[in-house]
Amino acid sequence: MRVAVFQRLGALSLCTLLPQIVQQSAAAETEIFLADVNVRYHVLPGVSLGHRRSEPARTELRAKALTLPKASASVSVQKKVSWESSCEEPVRLSFFGDFWVPPHGAAAGLKQGIFDHLQPLLNWADFNVVNFEGNITTSNKREFPKFPFALKQATDSAQWLTAAGVKHFTRANNHSMDFGWKGAQDTSAAIKKAGGHYAGIGPNLNAALQPMWMEKNGTKIAVFSLTTTYPAEAWAASKRAGVAFPAASTVKEIITQVRKQADFIVVVFHWGDELKPSIKPHQEEYAKMVLKAGADFVVGHHAHVAQKIDSDYADGTIVYGVGNFLFSSLSRDAKFALGTHAEFCTSGQPDETGATHSYRLVFTPLMTHNRSTGYKSRPMSLSEFLPYARQYLKERHFSPDLEFFLPGENQVRTLSEWLQPRSQASKEGRAVN
Repeated sequence: MRVAVFQRLGALSLCTLLPQIVQQSAAAETEIFLADVNVRYHVLPGVSLGHRRSEPARTELRAKALTLPKASASVSVQKKVSWESSCEEPVRLSFFGDFWVPPHGAAAGLKQGIFDHLQPLLNWADFNVVNFEGNITTSNKREFPKFPFALKQATDSAQWLTAAGVKHFTRANNHSMDFGWKGAQDTSAAIKKAGGHYAGIGPNLNAALQPMWMEKNGTKIAVFSLTTTYPAEAWAASKRAGVAFPAASTVKEIITQVRKQADFIVVVFHWGDELKPSIKPHQEEYAKMVLKAGADFVVGHHAHVAQKIDSDYADGTIVYGVGNFLFSSLSRDAKFALGTHAEFCTSGQPDETGATHSYRLVFTPLMTHNRSTGYKSRPMSLSEFLPYARQYLKERHFSPDLEFFLPGENQVRTLSEWLQPRSQASKEGRAVN
């Protein structure tokens, strides 16, 4: 079925075609409600969209589920990936991007099996952090009816995540308040029932700004969740529930306080332009603000693709966008994402720089193109990764000294090493795709 393209005129910054999925009919069709919105990049299976209508009224369509394609590349059969650590007893955290599986359709039908290809990566970490988009709620009352879309999650999605080893969720994003505080509370209850933890949302701004805490072997790590995405009415205030917007003075004060208790601080942002690896000025401003306030590094998402990584900034590394984790649109462009794996090390003896605390970042390239993966994101093969590596290096989104682990190759190498010419690789006896 052909998918036509239309564009809603206006100043809204939108993340995707995310129709609200309400119910599934007896004929296994999904009832989808679409507003007159920007759908340039993200489409749902089987939906045929006409050009922009003159009337902005909501349209009701029925769509058949997508027949899942076979994965185009093999994945590692390992139960857990591994590489040589930078210290004897590191605390391992992995950060991934956007997660959304609607209540009905092919993706939801996969249930926990949706993580099959990512499970070895999830097993590597002591703690996995994922951005949880949308709501687990029975409410159909939209808080922001003028905002294009409202997302619901599959009822059991939090349970699938925690069973797979993802127990920490960032919720400061543009969809956590789609069904108001009631929908947000329902989601909180579902996450807690599944054994999960979250940050980035609360009954007031102070509560929404509180970090998640993770601890192992006496090392304490605080992870903040913040967003700069609209609608602004969803941002928490002193007397209003909502998501955590990074008001400068308040964020600086809380990071300074947390710094006294935490060995490491990571700030996760939901921000930026969709489907663009380049960044906006406000991303750099906010990232540098929190790093100067005491954070160790920054991780971002919302663009649905990998964005620039600034590893040369004096106060810490900025991973502006990691792309999707598992996001159930059929975007033709949301293909290249990153797993961001952090090893935190503490020691009583200072290193050559005089530091007793250090961290190392290793990245895994992920294929998140649902048309080819059948909604099951997976690690990229070397041949899939190299074109993106060359492009991002050429456009200065990546630096050559970034470390990447490819499960299929079972090793960590710097970007420049992965991009060595065939002749050099051949001399080393290394297979090249």
